[in-house]
Amino acid sequence: MADKTASALLAAQAKITQEFANAETREQANPILATGLKNSNYLMTDINSIRESTKRTVYGYQRVKKTATAATTRSYNFTGSQTDTAQVTLSWVTKAEKFSVYHNASNDNIFNKMTDDIAYGLKESMRTLREAYGLYLLATLHTDRTHVVNSTIRNATWDSGNYVFNLVDNKRFFANMQSVMSQHKYYGGLDVIVDSILAVDAREVAANGSNNANNLSYALQGLNIMAHDTLGISAATDVTTNGGIAIALPAYSFAFIPWIPSAYKMGEGDINSYNGKKFVIADNTGLGYNYAVWAYTTRADGSSNGGTVDDYVTHFEVSVDMAVQPAYLSTANETPIFEFIKTA
Repeated sequence: MADKTASALLAAQAKITQEFANAETREQANPILATGLKNSNYLMTDINSIRESTKRTVYGYQRVKKTATAATTRSYNFTGSQTDTAQVTLSWVTKAEKFSVYHNASNDNIFNKMTDDIAYGLKESMRTLREAYGLYLLATLHTDRTHVVNSTIRNATWDSGNYVFNLVDNKRFFANMQSVMSQHKYYGGLDVIVDSILAVDAREVAANGSNNANNLSYALQGLNIMAHDTLGISAATDVTTNGGIAIALPAYSFAFIPWIPSAYKMGEGDINSYNGKKFVIADNTGLGYNYAVWAYTTRADGSSNGGTVDDYVTHFEVSVDMAVQPAYLSTANETPIFEFIKTA
């Protein structure tokens, strides 16, 4: 039970510094979050104003490619089809973390400031939400990987059952990946998410630069390599059990779009009341988005939670909605998300 009794003032004690305790609250690295948030600026202008309510569906619109007519002659009475557009539905999911603070639990405790308990609870909630959304983003990209590829592929083997490309040459894995992408008309920079196995391979390739006889670093040119240890362990486990997996897609072709209800932005109410207060806090790592917080206070018996029988408890809920949006393609089951497996 979370009751703070371990730190109650019952014997000689000293408070351990947060720096020393950082191993307990270590956070899963999620570079994909920062990239997805940055890419939201490329999805559409004024992205933060497109959703005003959970009650209304949000659509985006874009032009789609023209179908080739493949004419081989000229004519005086030619006609043609009008170019078309597509409607893209933007969908959000909500994730929330909850915690409580008993007011008298800080009495006779080495952690004797209730404000510190609140600040720590908010910090931990944000950390947990970042990890949850990092995993959610990886799982979504894996689920949305393309099922449609060219009929002829060079430098890779297409697994039509798992919708992944198998690459054999470890030293040229990333070069062959770029080859596959260019065969599908993706010639620019790539965002590449790799698991812990391929992260090591990428570092080895990077170390073999122009002053090395192997000179393999060319294979990483134009690649934004993002290592995610949860890939192949907690996400995309259905296509490999041995690791060596990567997800590649053109730069700026996926976005991570945060949203919170407008009621929280008003900041009205009183935390020390039954109805409480809704307010906003900024992400504490500088990612540039906000969380919605609802907090309310009620009477409680806090004797089992380090407090007293005549206590008050403040309950907190920290939440944020996120939409993952890859670039839309008009061909059914085709996406710009390609998955690659390292094979022996």
